[in-house]
Amino acid sequence: MNTKKDILFAAIKIKNQLVYNMAKAEGNTHTIAEVTTVIEGFTVGGKKLQEQQQVIQIDKAWKYLIDLVEKNQFAFDKRTACELNQLAASADYAEVGQFRNRGVQITGTDYKPPLFNTIPGLWEDMEKKINSGKNPKTAAYNVFLEIARNQYFNDGNKRTGQLMMNGVLMSNNLHVVTFPDKILPEYFDKIIRFYETGDKTEMIDLLDGRQKDMELSFSKN
Repeated sequence: MNTKKDILFAAIKIKNQLVYNMAKAEGNTHTIAEVTTVIEGFTVGGKKLQEQQQVIQIDKAWKYLIDLVEKNQFAFDKRTACELNQLAASADYAEVGQFRNRGVQITGTDYKPPLFNTIPGLWEDMEKKINSGKNPKTAAYNVFLEIARNQYFNDGNKRTGQLMMNGVLMSNNLHVVTFPDKILPEYFDKIIRFYETGDKTEMIDLLDGRQKDMELSFSKN
């Protein structure tokens, strides 16, 4: 069985990779070496300032999440989600850190997220369901998928969904889920189908496969 110490050790060890993977999924062109350089406080020549700031903000979000888990202060609630959204997405959009106040579109699909005035009620329903769930893995995967599909925020929904999902996982002594380069084509293909159909099956299989891979990578055996 994992302990919290095991989980935090792994997350800290691969944090730069977690930052790189999340930024890469947003189209960021920094390499893993360049991400490490930026995190260490140096600039990378020839890169856009916005991309550099995006890396810095995603790193801040991961650090904050890991700190919350370490101090037993992570909670699946609106406040935590808004804080993580503010950190992870402020390099890309000004109005973050609060529920969206307008309609949004998702690139690559005709699916239309719920009207913005339904968002508070949808969040309240999700929060009750997640916090009363018996299976932390299932709860965590549903967190990511529902935040991504309902688009609670003006920007950074997939990033916020991943962070909140991993907060649930780590708080239950389970290793994180992340999407490396080789997984991104499959990830994008399946999440677009999920948007259009609402069927979580493929995405849950992908998320669970990634989580199990991480468990194996850090297995004590």
